[in-house]
Parts: sequence; C-alpha cells; structure tokens
Amino acid sequence: MHFQLPIVFAKSVVHFLSHSSVIGFILRTYKRYSFFKTMRKIEQEMNRAIRYRRNFSKANTSVTCYREEIEVRLHGNLIGTVDTASNQLRIFDGGWQTVTTKSRLNALCDEFATGMGVFQKNWDWFVSDRLTNQVVPFISGMAV
Repeated sequence: MHFQLPIVFAKSVVHFLSHSSVIGFILRTYKRYSFFKTMRKIEQEMNRAIRYRRNFSKANTSVTCYREEIEVRLHGNLIGTVDTASNQLRIFDGGWQTVTTKSRLNALCDEFATGMGVFQKNWDWFVSDRLTNQVVPFISGMAV
C-alpha cells in the first residue's frame, strides 16, 4: 500500500497543475505546439548533414549536396530540397505517402521551416502552420 501512495500523490499533483490557470495554459500550449515529440537518430543525422552541407547516406535516407541545392531522398525518391542561398525548403511525397516519408518531412520542417508540419487525416495529407493555425492540403513540391 505504501508504494501506491507516491503514485496517487503524483497523479493528484499533475491533476492540480493541469487545472491551475497558468500551468494549465502552459501544458495545453505545449501539447498543442509540440507536434514533434522525438526525432529519430537517422533524421537528426540527416538534418546535421544538411546544416553542414555534407553528403550523407544511411539505410534508406540520403542527402546529396550540390552548389545551389541540397536534395533529400528516401528509398531513392526525392522528398525534400533545400535552396542553399535562401534556405527555402520544398517538400515532396516521392510518390509514397507513408509514415516514414511523413516522419522525414516533419524532421526537415522542424529544422528548416519552424512551426510547419505534415499530418494525415482520413488518408489525406495536410501541412499545418502551428504558429498561425493555418492548414492547407499537401501538394508535392510545395515550398514551406
């Protein structure tokens, strides 16, 4: 019984904090804007390669750096480009709207298009701007 007491106490503290006005607002805002909970290691390495303008290839993901553009490929299909002059990100589905493609695109958005994210609802893909609360249908090749 004494092992359950800390768990019950912790739950009541979380419950209290989530209902207090300031802390509750912070928690609700965090949940709303923390679209990306964790980034896979390969996605961190992919973003690092883009940031430092280095070619990278691991498993199913590759980054190829050219003079004016950086290409990101998943299974050989183009899923993203970064313009080196303007740092503008263009996202593609590569013909495959998979969970992995979406995850890589969200990792790219997290690094190069702050506040933007790709999500799926009823089998359709959308791009959201969490800073302005705008949602638009995903179009392969769109700039974000």
